[in-house]
Amino acid sequence: MLIALTGATGFLGRRLIPALLAKGHSVRALTRRPQSPIEGVTWVAGDLSSAQALQNLVDGADAVVHAAAALRGTCQADFDTPNRLGTQALVEAAQAGSVARFIQVSSLAARAPHLSHYAASKHAAEELVRACALPSWVILRPPAVYGPGDTATLPFFKAVQRGVAPRIGGGERPFSLIHVDDLISAIIFLLNSPSVGRQLVEIDDGEKNGYTLPRLFGMIGDALGKKPMPLVIPVPLLWVAARAGTAWCRVSGTAPMFTVEKLRELTAPDWVTTGPRLNELSDWTPAIPAAEGLAATAAWYRKERWL
Repeated sequence: MLIALTGATGFLGRRLIPALLAKGHSVRALTRRPQSPIEGVTWVAGDLSSAQALQNLVDGADAVVHAAAALRGTCQADFDTPNRLGTQALVEAAQAGSVARFIQVSSLAARAPHLSHYAASKHAAEELVRACALPSWVILRPPAVYGPGDTATLPFFKAVQRGVAPRIGGGERPFSLIHVDDLISAIIFLLNSPSVGRQLVEIDDGEKNGYTLPRLFGMIGDALGKKPMPLVIPVPLLWVAARAGTAWCRVSGTAPMFTVEKLRELTAPDWVTTGPRLNELSDWTPAIPAAEGLAATAAWYRKERWL
């Protein structure tokens, strides 16, 4: 099967490519920068704003895996351009071709578009996929994704390495997790499972009630051989820091992760998957419990001298 892939050079894409090749698939991957040759991979120069590049990407492909997304920005347009308009352009290219299967890697944030520009853009992208005329599509909503190579969860490990376990005041806010390799196995499963089609599915590691920050830091502490000290950060203090970060990014033109929008997401009541879950709709099951996955991630960070 020839798979057209976006987001190929990101955290997920870098691990997805070898997994697809190992299953006998060939890959055509979109990239904005020159890449080293990989047997079985054809690199297509361009981005989601180039109609010609997208046509070259999907021409003759059996399936599309759309994993590209903007995670940082200073305004709605910064997220809409790649996440919403990019998805629209890719769907149109896929509809004009012979693509039989379209998998949109979305985010659990899309269920709350009122919280942030990112969430709104991911929700809008989902609506575009729902309305498409492709023969078969799946919107896959993962929660927080972690694993070797991830920079988003690295600060949690660094905090524990320093002996602290920060948490937001004002009560617990449970969340679901998924190891990147379980997310990859779900994508590959969906590529070959036409019984799951034209629907949205959520995915997690099997922990239905999710996790709390104290539990997460406890597992990271076990992985690093540390017993971090709890550090409760008052929400008002976080709002001051978030507003300062937002103001700075507007002045400097940079796009830091911690902004008012990100804090709205962090202080939401919960980010636990509610379904329909893929493991309840099919015979796919997650294979990596959080404690095991976090330990392997910690070992990778140490090996690569990220910790």
